[in-house]
Amino acid sequence: MGVSAAALYSKNQRWVCPLWVGLGLGCFSSFILIHYVGGTVYNGIAAVLLLVAALTQEHRFNSNTFITRLGDWSYSTYLSHAIVLGFAYKAYKVLRINAYITLALACITIIGISWISFNKIERPIIRWVKKQDEKNKDQKYSLERH
Repeated sequence: MGVSAAALYSKNQRWVCPLWVGLGLGCFSSFILIHYVGGTVYNGIAAVLLLVAALTQEHRFNSNTFITRLGDWSYSTYLSHAIVLGFAYKAYKVLRINAYITLALACITIIGISWISFNKIERPIIRWVKKQDEKNKDQKYSLERH
């Protein structure tokens, strides 16, 4: 489902809806996530609705640096979210923690892990690759001149 939404969005189709539509989709998807915890189909539907809610409001976040940073950390978020949510679900079941508190703690943990991963792993690798690319371009240029 998410891949389909991404494919539709990537075809230069920008989804713009009133703010209340985006907020409504976001709230509805959160309701599904909280009240139907553990159901793969429900979680998938909720995730797609949350994605669509965010995409319909994208134009509002262009100047927000926190949102931009979350975008930078998105690959790290993708890698860590399933693990953190798995632990959060177990904590929710075993420790009987309130679902809202569990979800809030899971989101904070995911953001923290994403920040650390991006700054300590991804960013250094990106810089190294760019340096290597520049070296290769310089080498290629010097070989072409001779």
